[in-house]
This record gives sequence, structure tokens and C-alpha cells, in this order.
Amino acid sequence: MFDYNFKAIDEIRPEDKELFKKEFLSRKPVLIKGCFAKSKIIKLWSTDYFAEKAGDKSVKVTRGYQGNYSDYTFLLREYLEWLKNDNLTTRTSDQEFFYMCNNTIEMIKPELMQDFDFVPEAFVGEWYLKNWLKIMPIYYGNKNMVTPLHYDPLGSHNSFFQINGSKSFVLIPFKDIEKCYISGKTGTAPVDLENPDYTKFPEFKNITPIKAILDAGDLLYMPPYTLHYVKGETINISMNIEWHSKDSVLNTFTSGYTKRPRHFLWNLLFLFGLWCNIPNSLIALIYKSRFRLL
Repeated sequence: MFDYNFKAIDEIRPEDKELFKKEFLSRKPVLIKGCFAKSKIIKLWSTDYFAEKAGDKSVKVTRGYQGNYSDYTFLLREYLEWLKNDNLTTRTSDQEFFYMCNNTIEMIKPELMQDFDFVPEAFVGEWYLKNWLKIMPIYYGNKNMVTPLHYDPLGSHNSFFQINGSKSFVLIPFKDIEKCYISGKTGTAPVDLENPDYTKFPEFKNITPIKAILDAGDLLYMPPYTLHYVKGETINISMNIEWHSKDSVLNTFTSGYTKRPRHFLWNLLFLFGLWCNIPNSLIALIYKSRFRLL
């Protein structure tokens, strides 16, 4: 299991903004350790806090069972109770599970956005910062909850915020994408990362994986089309924002890796915003509807 020669991820400090732009932006993943560790959100956001503030709100979750996935709705307090009682140390496809994802804070309770007393500045594109909190999904998952190896089909930069608990990431750079046997339009690799079948997927032997552990207050930056496998180490809360630069949004129309019409639609909106100076507030109003349509 995980019989790889992992490369340790590069780490920089929150104040290393110019270094980030020069060495990492669009080039390679980097961990900004303790980027927002002093924010009040780190102290506030917990299971008890969410139950108190928004326990009566309905949230969308993904239900997994026997390899099939479907949408499901819980009251938030019901989902938190499920998390509390889910004590599996390993999980198979025959065991039902739930994962809260693709709800924005605004959808759950807008007042929770007031808990953010920091701005990620250089680590998120400037055009996006005007409404960044409105287009970030929240991920609230359990220990050992796994997101299979995949890339983000929007083809954007990805800034990932770990707010509570810990997650581990295995990252595979874009240069190795053809070695991962990406399946169809989903952007998901069919390889079982923890037990790869090298007879079926021989090129997977030649990947150059990077390992990263995120703790509360850490920010992980991933360039466009970086493949990533994610596993919860504890009950955890995370958020991320997928954002484009002028170059990255143009690349999505020619790369061959952004395939679905809806992703072309979203990227067309961002193209207008970044290149034609369409107001961010207007684009965000349209784009955030994607979380209600998933």
C-alpha cells in the first residue's frame, strides 16, 4: 500500500508572496504552511459550532454505495451525527457512506462568512478576491474518506484551505497525466492509488508523486490539471477555490483535458471576466449557481 518513492512537497511561508509568483504559480504545487493559522476561523469552526449555528439547515451530500454515487439531503445536524458515529477505520465500496461537499457557506448560512478575517491575496487571482467566499465549496468529511485520483476538469488553479482537522494529498504533476490512464470526461484515473495494478496500468510505475499533509491553517496550491488523491486523516473541514489567470483560461480551450460543455461554459464566463473586464460580481452571481445544479 502506497509503495511509492514520494517527493516531499515544497513549503513556503505566508509572507513569501513574490517567491510564490516567481517559482510556483502555474509551475508546481506548494504548501503555504500556516497561511491563515491565526485566523479566528481556526478557533471557531468545529462540529459543535456548526451544529449550533446551522444545525437546522439542509445540506447536499454525496451518498456512496456499491460503487454508485447519488445526491442526498440531510439536515446539517443529522449529517454531523452521522460523522460522529461513523467509526470505520477502513472503507469498502459495499459500505454506505456520505460526504458533504459542494455546498457554499452562503448556501448554508451567510453569516458564517463573517468568520473569515483573512484574505489569501497573492495565493488566489486578484480578479476573484472580490467575491471569493461566495464561490468556494465547503468539504466536511470523516477520517479515511477518500477522493479518488483526479484532476479538476475546469483546468484552473486550485487553492485549497484546510480549516479543521487534517487531510493527506498525493499529487501527480501535469507532466505525468498521460501515465495515469484518465477515464473519459470525468477527469478521474481508474488506477487504485493504494493498490495499483501495474499489469493493467504499466505506465503508472513511472509517475513522480508528491505527498502533502495539510493541518488546520494550511493552504495548498495546485497548478492547472494537477492530479490529486485526497484522504481524511481526521474529521475535517476544508474549502477550495478554483481560479483562472488569463493564460490558464485560454489553455482550457485547446488543452484537450477540459471536455464537458458545462466546463466550457464556466470558462467562457471567466474568459469574459478576465479578458473583457466584465465585473466579477456579475460573473460570480452566475457561476455560484453551479453548486445548486450539481
